[in-house]
Amino acid sequence: MTVAVDQLVEEGTDGYKDDYTFTVAKSKAEQPGVYTSFKQLVTAMQSNLSGVYTLASDMTADEVSLGDKQTSYLTGAFTGSLIGSDGTKSYAIYDLKKPLFDTLNGATVRDLDIKTVSADSKENVAALAKAANSANINNVAVEGKISGAKSVAGLVASATNTVIENSSFTGKLIANHQDSNKNDTGGIVGNITGNSSRVNKVRVDALISTNARNNNQTAGGIVGRLENGALISNSVATGEIRNGQGYSRVGGIVGSTWQNGRVNNVVSNVDVGDGYVITGDQYAAADVKNASTSVDNRKADRFATKLSKDQIDAKVADYGITVTLDDTGQDLKRNLREVDYTRLNKAEAERKVAYSNIEKLMPFYNKDLVVHYGNKVATTDKLYTTELLDVVPMKDDEVVTDINNKKNSINKVMLHFKDNTVEYLDVTFKENFINSQVIEYNVTGKEYIFTPEAFVSDYTAITNNVLSDLQNVTLNSEATKKVLGAANDAALDNLYLDRQFEEVKANIAEHLRKVLAMDKSINTTGDGVVEYVSEKIKNNKEAFMLGLTYMNRWYDINYGKMNTKDLSTYKFDFNGNNETSTLDTIVALGNSGLDNLRASNTVGLYANKLASVKGEDSVFDFVEAYRKLFLPNKTNNEWFKENTKAYIVEMKSDIAEVREKQESPTADRKYSLGVYDRISAPSWGHKSMLLPLLTLPEESVYISSNMSTLAFGSYERYRDSVDGVILSGDALRTYVRNRVDIAAKRHRDHYDIWYNLLDSASKEKLFRSVIVYDGFNVKDETGRTYWARLTDKNIGSIKEFFGPVGKWYEYNSSAGAYANGSLTHFVLDRLLDAYGTSVYTHEMVHNSDSAIYFEGNGRREGLGAELYALGLLQSVDSVNSHILALNTLYKAEKDDLNRLHTYNPVERFDSDEALQSYMHGSYDVMYTLDAMEAKAILAQNNDVKKKWFRKIENYYVRDTRHNKDTHAGNKVRPLTDEEVANLTSLNSLIDNDIINRRSYDDNREYKRNGYYTISMFSPVYAALSNSKGAPGDIMFRKIAYELLAEKGYHKGFLPYVSNQYGAEAFASGSKTFSSWHGRDVALVTDDLVFKKVFNGEYSSWADFKKAMFKQRIDKQDNLKPITIQYELGNPNSTKEVTITTAAQMQQLINEAAAKDITNIDRATSHTPASWVHLLKQKIYNAYLRTTDDFRNSIYK
Repeated sequence: MTVAVDQLVEEGTDGYKDDYTFTVAKSKAEQPGVYTSFKQLVTAMQSNLSGVYTLASDMTADEVSLGDKQTSYLTGAFTGSLIGSDGTKSYAIYDLKKPLFDTLNGATVRDLDIKTVSADSKENVAALAKAANSANINNVAVEGKISGAKSVAGLVASATNTVIENSSFTGKLIANHQDSNKNDTGGIVGNITGNSSRVNKVRVDALISTNARNNNQTAGGIVGRLENGALISNSVATGEIRNGQGYSRVGGIVGSTWQNGRVNNVVSNVDVGDGYVITGDQYAAADVKNASTSVDNRKADRFATKLSKDQIDAKVADYGITVTLDDTGQDLKRNLREVDYTRLNKAEAERKVAYSNIEKLMPFYNKDLVVHYGNKVATTDKLYTTELLDVVPMKDDEVVTDINNKKNSINKVMLHFKDNTVEYLDVTFKENFINSQVIEYNVTGKEYIFTPEAFVSDYTAITNNVLSDLQNVTLNSEATKKVLGAANDAALDNLYLDRQFEEVKANIAEHLRKVLAMDKSINTTGDGVVEYVSEKIKNNKEAFMLGLTYMNRWYDINYGKMNTKDLSTYKFDFNGNNETSTLDTIVALGNSGLDNLRASNTVGLYANKLASVKGEDSVFDFVEAYRKLFLPNKTNNEWFKENTKAYIVEMKSDIAEVREKQESPTADRKYSLGVYDRISAPSWGHKSMLLPLLTLPEESVYISSNMSTLAFGSYERYRDSVDGVILSGDALRTYVRNRVDIAAKRHRDHYDIWYNLLDSASKEKLFRSVIVYDGFNVKDETGRTYWARLTDKNIGSIKEFFGPVGKWYEYNSSAGAYANGSLTHFVLDRLLDAYGTSVYTHEMVHNSDSAIYFEGNGRREGLGAELYALGLLQSVDSVNSHILALNTLYKAEKDDLNRLHTYNPVERFDSDEALQSYMHGSYDVMYTLDAMEAKAILAQNNDVKKKWFRKIENYYVRDTRHNKDTHAGNKVRPLTDEEVANLTSLNSLIDNDIINRRSYDDNREYKRNGYYTISMFSPVYAALSNSKGAPGDIMFRKIAYELLAEKGYHKGFLPYVSNQYGAEAFASGSKTFSSWHGRDVALVTDDLVFKKVFNGEYSSWADFKKAMFKQRIDKQDNLKPITIQYELGNPNSTKEVTITTAAQMQQLINEAAAKDITNIDRATSHTPASWVHLLKQKIYNAYLRTTDDFRNSIYK
């Protein structure tokens, strides 16, 4: 065939001649059962599913159009034979978009190549068949990209009693499922089962991407799930497997062999990320033999034997795998033209690279001219040494794609080299070539010229033909919804393309020119081309608009001064891909369907639709490649932080060894606080955040990163009224930024405290990325508060970030915030409020206690999650709080007369010993004051005692399986007259399980796992324990802190609150049935903990408590003097009182108690009304200040 274009010539044996000639294979004579056309082949097989079919030519599946709901080219079960060789030559099927077969049932497929597959499906998908039963597949080689939302495989998605032998897959598999349903991904087959199933002598070289997140989801280099006697043997896998969920049921050979899968004689050199190099199942009984590798992976595979590369090569050679892709496509290769410029007259062999590069600078000129200019390239010029991928015309820092309209303003070109660098050359317009569609530019300071690699045209004819059609496309029309595969009444909110769609439509003529100018397949010199292109755009106008809008929305990304939107949207040859049509790619993108185009699938769509044309495997690789080109001296994180409009705070630790890890460029990425580093990590499950963050149109989102969490919130949540004005604009931004900075420092200090407290293994566990969302309880411009939904177009953070990411949750009117072990959701409470930071620590207790704070010991059996947060490990919400808990957040003035907690927690709690020292000093004061309060009240009549005190008791959980009482709850009740009569001494208060009425309830059964706190200044004299199991909520919190004060975190607190002694208890027969676990679990009693912690030091919990009181009473005459501001009857008095003796202190407490007794009902039921309570707070505050937060003793 011959093509003619003005000034087009082709070199022949006798010099140049006009036009260009190429060959097309002749069709062979028809024979029964022998086919040269894919359309004819499919038609024949569909009409007779049991026949024998032989290929006699390479063929393309583009001949057959598939229906919207069609999931394979052939429907029904194929029982015949398909043979890809006519006995003399082998042939290939090209361009499959779906599996060839739905089901192979007893069928045979052999000697066939399947090339350039680009299959995508919502159903199970593979190149050859969705399913195979008792089939035989031999010498089948597949190459291409296959993606889907369920099981994905190279050859067959699911197989039973099927033999696959001497076959291969080369390419990419993308399993982009978003649910937890069962699916299996494998290089050859997803799931294969049955004793007759065999996968033998297969080879896989693939990049596999999956979202496996539970036991139902597997991924393997060769097979995803191998079960029920199926065997893999004599096979090899190479490439990469990337699992976005970090779940480990991923293997270089097989994801899972459970149950009864067999593996023998295999080699895996797969980079498996968080998986295992051989099998994702690592149970010892797995039938895996003779498995080898020569590569190192993060996790040690118990079945892998490490061999040298030479040993591996020899082993693979012995397998006898002969399948190849090279035996087909010979007819197509005849038209491939390669030019060896060094053989031309005047050419120099050492200038081979220069000639190749000049060809890219001057793509339309003959070989002699290329050599002429190539000889002028200086040997010091990079064009002499390094191969070019692309040449890009520019105006200053702007990429020029509409060359015709801007041809006179082009003043430089970007040279993109194969070594991933760019250089720039200044150019000036020279002239039009004889063919007016070719433009020439002089290169400043060089002897060669530059010609854009596009035929220049204003494209008026095409624009006039299609402009009206494109301008009349609407996003929510029935026609657009049909293209998207959406119902007529479906909302398209989850695309988040509304704004961009209208912007593209308003400038559609400019976008159209850019598409046509950058598409190398389009030359508009002929009416036939104009008509063809016009009809193509008209027939695909909705898809064209969708594709353009999508690229303009999500790829408008900056790299310093360089914006890459046009490079990404229109120049598909930038990375050296000279085969892709810009128009076809944009149309295909628009036709990819609603699920693909939804905003939350930007990562999946890139992998499915753009990776093959962009040359980078993932969207992260893609944006990083640009960063390396345009900002080579910046890190990914530096670039990201500078170019996103989100306000980012990365709060590094103040602990030197931690900060060193966080700042070291060579450290494991898990230590990095960089937001980009974290959202691009393999284990991060919300990678769809990337493009929305990079393309935020305004600052409406904040991100706070620390050692353990990554928090996201909206500015609209903090649209508060300040001085009567509702914040907006710069004022709102400044307000939120200040709050983010303060909260980030508090969060940092909180985790620094935990780091200093924990053992080395648990310290490492603190380095993670628990996601925290600040919630959607936003305020509109009038200050009205409401819970925004993802369809809210008036809230910028929703419209531009949270909506596109697809992260949202329902409003819960009863929740301030909640956590599930791996994330935190704020609802009513706000993360950046002072109280919200305390709530943050509450929720992170739920996310951290068992594995981290308790150093892997877990929560003590029988105790619910809420016991460990409020009133135990949650930070107090103010330094003035009278709650018995720690301040791990807030800094205050040292001499603050109202503070009751440390003024600088991160400095005070810098070790286990320091924490114990603080609590021991705290209890020195509290035991002393509680003893004095007891003495004051015990001197009163029984009526006073009866109103002042309450009795705390246990009630029990009944284990009906073992017919016994187990774990306790607490209840508080008034005393009887007989019980009051027994209260004559401090020890009697302990022995009779007495608790103050003040700050507690009059008569209440405290439900287990409740939100309760202990007051520092309202005594719990009781030492009530539970010999049958775990204690009740009130006593648990009180005793836990008493143990922290006396024994420290590791020797007292941790053994009491955790399941540290669970194994010992279970082994001794102390167990109970857990309905939660559905089995017997350890029953750790208070008696066991007491025995282990005190080791005979005390006879009972009551004995321990009496000793604690006695220790302080014996020292009280040595108390250091203090000065307080206090005047009985005047709560706001600034009168100073200096207390120099214990007797004086006791007298003040006696007087305060007498005052309370005059108002006893109010003073015991309403804590702020109690003078005793106020006095104790002031005395405690004085000792806290004078001892520098108990760094010094309260005693002389």
